[in-house]
Parts: sequence; C-alpha cells; structure tokens
Amino acid sequence: MCAKFKLLNKLFLLVVFFISCGTNEKRPQENIFKVILTVKVIEDDKFQLFYIDSANGKYNERDVVSVNVEGSQDFQSIVFKLPLKAFPRQFRIDIGENKIESPVEIDTLKIMFGSKKLVMNNMTFNRFFKHNVYIEENEHGIYSRRIINKKYDPFFSSTEFLKKHLELKF
Repeated sequence: MCAKFKLLNKLFLLVVFFISCGTNEKRPQENIFKVILTVKVIEDDKFQLFYIDSANGKYNERDVVSVNVEGSQDFQSIVFKLPLKAFPRQFRIDIGENKIESPVEIDTLKIMFGSKKLVMNNMTFNRFFKHNVYIEENEHGIYSRRIINKKYDPFFSSTEFLKKHLELKF
C-alpha cells in the first residue's frame, strides 16, 4: 500500500509539474523586423514595403515585401515580415498597383523588432513618412491615390526623423 501511495504521489507531482511548465512558458521574441500597417482600403490591391538596410543603399526589387490586400470597409492590419537578416534604415511603402484613385485611410503604423516597438498614429504618421505626387492628403490619415499623365506610383518614403528614431530605438 505504501509503495502504491508513493508511486501515485510521484505521478501526481509529475503531472502538476508538466502542467505548470506549459502555462508559464513564454514564446521567444521573433528577431525579425515587422511593419504592421493598420489601414482601410475599399478595393483589392497589392501593397509593397521596400527597405534599405545599408547606409548608402538604394531601393531595389530584391529588398521588398509584397502583400495582397482584400478590400474592406473596415480597418485591417497588413503585416510585412522582413527577412531574418534585414536591419532596415529606411522604408518606402507603395500603397497600390491597380491604378485605383480611391482613398486609403491610415490608422496606425507599427515597426517592431523583438520586444521593441515604434508606433505612429494618423496624427504623427506625417512626421515619419512623406508622400509623393501620386498621393494627396485629404485630412489626417486619409490619402487619395492619383493618376497623373497616365502614370501611377503612390508611395510614402521614410523621413530623416524616422531614420533617427530607428537608430535610437533599435
């Protein structure tokens, strides 16, 4: 009887140990850059995030992450996961390829690396990114994409302000 009691006691302790280990386990932080754009886009389109990870680099077709976007009347999060070794210094966000002139509403943009995070809302976004001629700002966070002389390439480029924040934060 005593041997059975000791065996049951040990089994009970093992079960409690494994259950408690599973609940306290933390996932390791991903050591990749993620850019999460929370946006309202009413038509299907494709967004791209170009990045420069060297001091003297230029944007190119090799350093880009593309995401297909489904149109919605609601805000949605578009997640750009950069390759494992990428450590960006600058960004360019292309907000459409389909020559659609409808507005895009930006709520937030988050840049994340592991547990570190930089968050921009629709009021501060313009400090970190500037738009090109194919984008017209209607009000804070709402931007219209435009065709000019049959050309279309709406994008935002990171500013020096963002570059400094990236250096300090990450």
